[in-house]
Amino acid sequence: GRRMSTDWTIIVNPISGRGRATRVGKQVVNLLQAQGVNAEMVLSDKPGDCEQLARDALDRGVQHIAACGGDGTIHEVVNGMAGSDAVLGIIPCGRGNDLARVLELTGDAVSVANMFINGNERIIDLGRVGDRFFTTIASLGFDTAVAQRTRSKPARLGGTVSYGKAVLQTLVDYRSPQVRLSGDFGVFE
Repeated sequence: GRRMSTDWTIIVNPISGRGRATRVGKQVVNLLQAQGVNAEMVLSDKPGDCEQLARDALDRGVQHIAACGGDGTIHEVVNGMAGSDAVLGIIPCGRGNDLARVLELTGDAVSVANMFINGNERIIDLGRVGDRFFTTIASLGFDTAVAQRTRSKPARLGGTVSYGKAVLQTLVDYRSPQVRLSGDFGVFE
């Protein structure tokens, strides 16, 4: 359903997109304010921050919270919002923007602001592993080792090149773990 948004908190990961997230986040806030929407921008300053910033916004009664960054930023914001009935907005500005790609969302500030004011809400699935929530995929094994290696390096290279380099480096020293999964499909080892 649609509901006119009255307030937005935009949580920005300033490291995302080599500073692009901060720039786009500011533009979106300015565009929303120009349309009479009460909007604010908050910056995270360390990994894990975005989750707490989302909780803080909910505590202030904010019903619309946007994640401005990549999939890691969205992951943190979603974990801060899980269990609430607040609406998640996405401003893709990171190295990995898988969720935004799947939902066909743009990082263009004008389009984002317009969507936040006039767009329709969509319901998407929320996955859970233990007490952590995820929106796109949960992976383990080789893929996770590559993702961790990609995350630990500063973003001097583009996303695809960084990922390719991490794949090659991980191939050299990767040892496969023993895994046991159980669910409605039975048990898989």
